[in-house]
Amino acid sequence: MKKNINKTLYLLLSMVIVLAVSILPNSSEAAETNTYYPTEKTTGVVKNPAMGWVLYLDAFGQMTNGDMPDINKGVFDAELFWNAFDTSGATDKASIFYIRAPWSFFEPEEGKYAWDHDPNYKKLINHALENDLNLAFRVYIDSQDSYQQATPEYVKTAGAKGYTNTFWTPYVNDQVFLDKLTKFIAAFGEEYDDPAKVDFIDGMGLGAWGEGHNIQVDSSQPGNVNTAVETITTAYRNAFHHVLLGPQQGGALASHAEDLVLSNEYDILRRDSFGMPMYFTQTDVDYYVGKLLNEGIPLYAENGWNYFAHDFEGYMNRNGNPFSTIRSMLEASLGDALAARANTFDFRVPEDAQEWMKNEDLVDEFIDKGGYRFVPVSLTAPTSVESNNYFVVESNWKNTGIGKIPNNRPAWDYKYKVAYALLDTTTAAPVFTHVTDIDPSEWLKGSTYNYQSNVSFGNVPSGTYDFAYAIVDTTNGNKPAINLAITDEKTTSNWYKIGQTTVSGIEAMPPKPKFGHYKLSEDWGSVQGENQWYYLEGNTAPYSEMSWDEEGRHWRGSYQYNVMKPNAYIHPDDNNTVVGWKAPEEGEISIEANPRKQNTSCGDGINIKIVKDDTQIWPSQNEWQYLEASDDEGIIHNLSTTVDSDDMIYFIVNKNGTDACDGSIWDPTIKYKSGLESQPEQPEPEPELINVAPESKVSTNMGTSVGDITNILNDSSDSWSSSNSATLPGYITFDLGDKYVDTEKITLAVTYGQGQGITNLDVQYHDGNEWVSILSDVSLQWNSNNSLLEEKDITFDSINTNKIRLKINEGNLTWNHIALTQVKWWSTHNNVLDLSELENLIKLAQSKSNDDQYTEASIAVLQGAISEAESVLETIETKADLSTALASLQSAIDRLETNKPTPDPIDLTELKELIKTAKGFTNKDESYTSASFNSLQEAITEAQASLEIIKTEADLTEVINALQVAIDQLDNKSEKKIEVGGEPTKVEPGSTVIIKGSNAKVLLPSDLPEGTTVTVTQVNGSGEGIKQAGDVYHFEFSYPEGQKPSGIFTLVLGYDQEKYADDKVKIYYYNEGTSTWELRGGDAANGAITLEVPHFSTYGVFVATTSDNNQNIVDSDDGEDKQSNEQTGNEKQDDNGNKLPNTATPMYNWIVVGIALLIIGLGTTLLATRRRH
Repeated sequence: MKKNINKTLYLLLSMVIVLAVSILPNSSEAAETNTYYPTEKTTGVVKNPAMGWVLYLDAFGQMTNGDMPDINKGVFDAELFWNAFDTSGATDKASIFYIRAPWSFFEPEEGKYAWDHDPNYKKLINHALENDLNLAFRVYIDSQDSYQQATPEYVKTAGAKGYTNTFWTPYVNDQVFLDKLTKFIAAFGEEYDDPAKVDFIDGMGLGAWGEGHNIQVDSSQPGNVNTAVETITTAYRNAFHHVLLGPQQGGALASHAEDLVLSNEYDILRRDSFGMPMYFTQTDVDYYVGKLLNEGIPLYAENGWNYFAHDFEGYMNRNGNPFSTIRSMLEASLGDALAARANTFDFRVPEDAQEWMKNEDLVDEFIDKGGYRFVPVSLTAPTSVESNNYFVVESNWKNTGIGKIPNNRPAWDYKYKVAYALLDTTTAAPVFTHVTDIDPSEWLKGSTYNYQSNVSFGNVPSGTYDFAYAIVDTTNGNKPAINLAITDEKTTSNWYKIGQTTVSGIEAMPPKPKFGHYKLSEDWGSVQGENQWYYLEGNTAPYSEMSWDEEGRHWRGSYQYNVMKPNAYIHPDDNNTVVGWKAPEEGEISIEANPRKQNTSCGDGINIKIVKDDTQIWPSQNEWQYLEASDDEGIIHNLSTTVDSDDMIYFIVNKNGTDACDGSIWDPTIKYKSGLESQPEQPEPEPELINVAPESKVSTNMGTSVGDITNILNDSSDSWSSSNSATLPGYITFDLGDKYVDTEKITLAVTYGQGQGITNLDVQYHDGNEWVSILSDVSLQWNSNNSLLEEKDITFDSINTNKIRLKINEGNLTWNHIALTQVKWWSTHNNVLDLSELENLIKLAQSKSNDDQYTEASIAVLQGAISEAESVLETIETKADLSTALASLQSAIDRLETNKPTPDPIDLTELKELIKTAKGFTNKDESYTSASFNSLQEAITEAQASLEIIKTEADLTEVINALQVAIDQLDNKSEKKIEVGGEPTKVEPGSTVIIKGSNAKVLLPSDLPEGTTVTVTQVNGSGEGIKQAGDVYHFEFSYPEGQKPSGIFTLVLGYDQEKYADDKVKIYYYNEGTSTWELRGGDAANGAITLEVPHFSTYGVFVATTSDNNQNIVDSDDGEDKQSNEQTGNEKQDDNGNKLPNTATPMYNWIVVGIALLIIGLGTTLLATRRRH
């Protein structure tokens, strides 16, 4: 028996121990892998590209309707328009701002665009972007129901034919109209083909409302609706390469819209009339879900009911009375969007959005279900890896949203991918990023997607890193781009961490070799600092490093066009693009280059300069060297400077005014003059090469489909393409006639080389009798397939000839032809320089040398320069010598000084300091009104521009006064908007606290202590004999220790005035001591009830449900439950006396007590049993 008792005791004790261990928190085990389970975010906004709620600017006849509330008329008053959206709470719920407006709104005069010249338009756009809303557009051209002529008047004046439909409207096949519209679309794309700020373009715009209704053609002109659609959609495709294009599926163009998306010419499909049972049926739902979604095409849903809030009853009467209440209409509209699995849905105009926000549960339902919401279910990664080795990362994903990310569509071209990174544990910056081939466009609701990815982090040095994951944008430096529907915090670089990983195998990066000769295009690489070159961005030092885009094989900065590509291609954006070179040792260096524009088709030119550390060394006279937009010859610089080890030379490219067409070539060559110890002996300079191709006659037997064969002789963007039926091999022949040259190289240049470049050829020359091959079977591999010009050099043994021929054996025939943009035929014999420019400059200088308006000293310098230029005319041998002579003489001309007294320079210090002060004002917390803050920004812009043109003290005073007035007139808002359930918010004495998304507000007393904070929590109220009729909130004011206000608070709460009469609603106070609601009263009118209160806890709006409604109103000074505002004994306080939440749980304490009691009980039982035996 004793043995049995002992066994029983041991068994019970073992079970207790196992139980205790099993319920205690798990410790992390040191294992080879770590499996991480992120916490899903099941509700609330998750903002991502091209999905979510849409705010609407709908510019039609309502804009001039006197009965229509002005809050809907955003084309006239952006501030009133946005204020209505913001105060309703809709702005915080939305992700996209959509503008449907006439062409004449965007371009009222030819070439005068709203985004450059219309202050109200700029306010519309800027407010959206400042509130984290991406843009979307529809430009309509038909005047039916418009508030103004939709197509600009200049189109009609230019000769376009049309008809009257509300206002004048062009025939869609009119060629003048199509030409002008195509030009506008090109400018539109130049401004808005930026996925960082634009989600989609409604790329059609024909017919009534831009929806394809009532289209008319001119039978006297060629073409029809189909040709017009083709012209316009082609123009949109040419203008927008990166932003989603989506036709409206409506009217006579419905089938065109479907064809465009199914043929992958457009990306998404938009459909109107959601919620309208007479137009949108179950058949439509089946089509969108059963066909389009399976084809991988997402749907963008437009709420069919707009401007309904203004006159709901009349609106329903005009449409057959499908709904009796606004709520039932909204429920049907939302139901259609969810059933069709839409990515977006529209609030429409501000007045409609206010009604939606009164039914916030419906708004939140689309937020929680609509679009796409990606959740990483689990991720398993190793806790230790070796450099260069591959390992497996397992991941499981799901999409809890009903929609689909359009990642597979042509504009996005699978740019979003799952990636893993090792992060520096201190800075959180990625040390190495591995992009997988996991494509989130596969993910649809209802399935879990499992992946095993082979990952390597290359030559990462040994150490401990944070292992992280994200969905990145491969076109933007592999930066995290998609927000996941999880509650886990992101790092400062927007990665999600799994855990730490230890890397072993490489103790440090190998030292970089030393060179004495550096050239950017030759040393180009994918590693910062390799061959001493750095790829940077920024407007002031220290500059930031760009990110390497592995897929695009180029460097990318923070903005879309901050890029550097092979062949020394540089493009600036809002940040300057900067090439850096670090000196490996001290010495004297030369810096030579020929910076020039590469894209000369548009823009306002660029500014460039060279800086050593923080000192500008070129140009020497001005802050910047300006290159005009069309300057494809550029300027040659050849300068010398001394450097110490680790000195930085920066080659800085600035966009000037805009970033349009700012692609440029700047290929610096840096040489040490005295040589490094490790520097190899430099070879003799090669003879200068002259391109003789422009002097030749060129011909081909391969025909022509685009351009002319003579285009390849010129240094321009025009190109030549063979005929689409050309048979290979084919020939291109260059003939200099009687002129013979020594030659050993040709250069081929082409755009989109991977699609149309020559891939194999023979080079032949004519020996006077026949063609002789000097090179056979030459293979060429093109690295790009875009509009950037790519060159390939072909060298051979030197020959003397007057004819050379290319035999084209093979090519990339994606478009059934081969193409060339330029061929350069290099000669080492034809070095005759054109000296006419120098000769003309000498004549100009001589005419000035006898002008007595200049000082004698400057004339003497000029005469010396003239003599020097005349002497070198006979000895110049190279273009570099000629450029030096021209620059030297021009410099002497520019330095001529007049005899007229020079006025003392204007001291701009005061203005510069005031500009600096003005820039210090920010409006991130919306403490100023938009009007006054925007006025200040305009004044700053004008003051900065005036710095270059101020000539008198009077001018200076006027500019200073104007800027000071703008500063003085900053309108500081007295209202503070706070979120329900948000963090404690600091409030000011005498200000008004507004609760976002409601009509509730609190007017604060003037003696409120400085440093007071408030937190507001929403409460679902209920009580005996009363029913909730409006807002119920718990207010918690936290005052500095020992201070409280004595003044009165004024509380305003909202109620549903459609359901409850003004004389029935009252404000009640919740007495926590008695757990009852106490009537306080209040004055009710127009959906808001007001009451003065001396203190705060929980207040709400209720109506009495009992027959006895004569409840006593408790005096608010005496009836408060004191416990609600005073510290109770079991509440914790921090060091400042503030309440702390009681977050401790007694569970583990009870477990320990229970285990102890169990052991004591067992021991007692055992002892009693032993005594009996």
